[in-house]
Amino acid sequence: MEDFMFPNLRYSIKKKYPSTISDDGWGMDNTHVMILFNLLLAYPYKKVLEVGSHRGFSTTAFIEAINMGCTFEVHLCDTNFEKSVYDICEGYKQISLHNMRSVDYLATAEHIDFALLDGSHIAEDVENEFEYLSMNDIQSVLLHDTCTQTLPQNKDKPWFDGPLFLKNKLMASPNWLCVEDAFPRKGELTERGLFFATQNISIYNKANKIFKTFKPD
Repeated sequence: MEDFMFPNLRYSIKKKYPSTISDDGWGMDNTHVMILFNLLLAYPYKKVLEVGSHRGFSTTAFIEAINMGCTFEVHLCDTNFEKSVYDICEGYKQISLHNMRSVDYLATAEHIDFALLDGSHIAEDVENEFEYLSMNDIQSVLLHDTCTQTLPQNKDKPWFDGPLFLKNKLMASPNWLCVEDAFPRKGELTERGLFFATQNISIYNKANKIFKTFKPD
């Protein structure tokens, strides 16, 4: 762990988890993974979920949170886990991998406190994920790629519209408190957007501090 304090805790993915690094453009950016890491430490969640692990780049935040003392269950859901995900999760009894469609897992899953949705970006899929989570009273949701649909190179690609659709739905609701980071950063693609919504005011206040801490100068 590097010499930082909450809400600016960081770790080196390059040093600790090099097998998760990919330049294919699908994974979350380093800054957004660090925001995720701090969000996981901001509240004593009992059961957390990641939909869409890819190579495990963002999954490292859940592992590091456990290393910092978090006792929550971690559930990872993907239809095709890369070997790197299995490798980095080996030995962690708190982590369960579900090799299936997210809606199939969520249809029978019990209450989840925090969910990162970064699997399918098709609107119907994302909406179905959120509906299942809502039936179990989800209190905190993190969405990746909430601005990808609005970027010029993606304006005619409807399969990116799910996160944006759900973001707009949450922002329109009086029950959800929301904050987003979509600032461009050199060497990253953070303009794709990372959006957090919660129904808990205490969590929101901490999340707001985290997002402000990582705001570029």
